[in-house]
Amino acid sequence: MSVIFSHQPNPKVTFLGAAGTVTGSMHLLQYKDFNILLDCGLERDKKTVLKDDEFPFDPEVIDAVILSHNHSDHCGKLPALAKKGFRGQVYCTPASKDLLGVVLKDSVNIQEKEAKHRNKTKNHSAPSQNDTFSILDRCVPLDYGKTLEIRNGISLRFHDAGHLLGSAISEISIG
Repeated sequence: MSVIFSHQPNPKVTFLGAAGTVTGSMHLLQYKDFNILLDCGLERDKKTVLKDDEFPFDPEVIDAVILSHNHSDHCGKLPALAKKGFRGQVYCTPASKDLLGVVLKDSVNIQEKEAKHRNKTKNHSAPSQNDTFSILDRCVPLDYGKTLEIRNGISLRFHDAGHLLGSAISEISIG
């Protein structure tokens, strides 16, 4: 991920996951009144504080998600984000969009099994496949090397990360 800042009012990046751990990649980029989530991954760590259906922010205030690639620790929590009120766009490469449905379907199945187990003691509800379809309907594919203005003054360009089919380094220009 690359974030290029201009001399505009201070953008803020908050590391919400995969900082000190391997899984659960999730970073919040805030600029003026626009909130971008960089990845939305499941945590697969015994020290996980948040459950798969919980977020350290209100999902309704997220305006966009930029997805780096289709491993569940980077995208697996997207259906839960939709279930909790996210209504923005998901930006990814065309190959990532093509593969995303398979990964999210598996992710929802895992979360449903875990929710059934947790429901023995607490009331947790997993996202459904409808939440997966909601995310897929809002995917905006962007080819490598092309620039897209996702908001006035904020543009996005993907570069091939070489990690897996469709993986991308995100170049975000602000200002």
